[in-house]
Amino acid sequence: MKFGLLPFENSIGGFVGETHKLLLASQNPEWRAVADVTIPISNNLLVKPGTRPSDLKKIVSHPEALKECANWLKTNFPRLAQENMSSTAAAAEAVAKGDGTIGAIASSAAARAYQLQVLFSNIQDDKNNATNFVVIQAAARDFPEQSPARLIVRLDVNQGADALARLVEDLNHLSFALTSADSGPAGALGSHRFVLIFDSPHGANLSQIQNLLRPVGALLIGAYRPSDITP
Repeated sequence: MKFGLLPFENSIGGFVGETHKLLLASQNPEWRAVADVTIPISNNLLVKPGTRPSDLKKIVSHPEALKECANWLKTNFPRLAQENMSSTAAAAEAVAKGDGTIGAIASSAAARAYQLQVLFSNIQDDKNNATNFVVIQAAARDFPEQSPARLIVRLDVNQGADALARLVEDLNHLSFALTSADSGPAGALGSHRFVLIFDSPHGANLSQIQNLLRPVGALLIGAYRPSDITP
């Protein structure tokens, strides 16, 4: 497989937690982000055929999907328990194997795959709900975009070091602004791992960018031109 997709940010739920955990994990990610695509998301309440709303005792789904439908669930099923699943597909599978008292929030494609009934369709709170996915490839391959306008950078900083400030300032000289920052422990007291997103209105030369990252030990995880920016 040459490419894959990772959910990155949802218009309702914000940054996807699992992907950001991968970025902050101790091991070097074996993938790199080389493009992105935004996909409209339709959430549906799936049940076993013949299940009535009054039969339901629990609703299961991925945490992001539950978050995207939070107000709808509060209005329509305020007393039902909710349970997190590893994916919306896993939630649909649980309903298919269940006793008819479980509902899953998932796609209509999952309903077809697991022979489930769509009890309620398009239940997301925001009808313009969409998720931005990053297109990934193996880390060993070169970045195809030579003038990226978005960078995803990972940087470990020891206590008292000025690497973060230097990096932000140096990239600013190449027209990149820091638009998002997340952090976690880097394995030692006082040290932190940062995942930083930089955006530029027109991009910059990839070789220049990499030359700025090397001196501070920063790792370039993503370099691409976002789908809403034309070359």
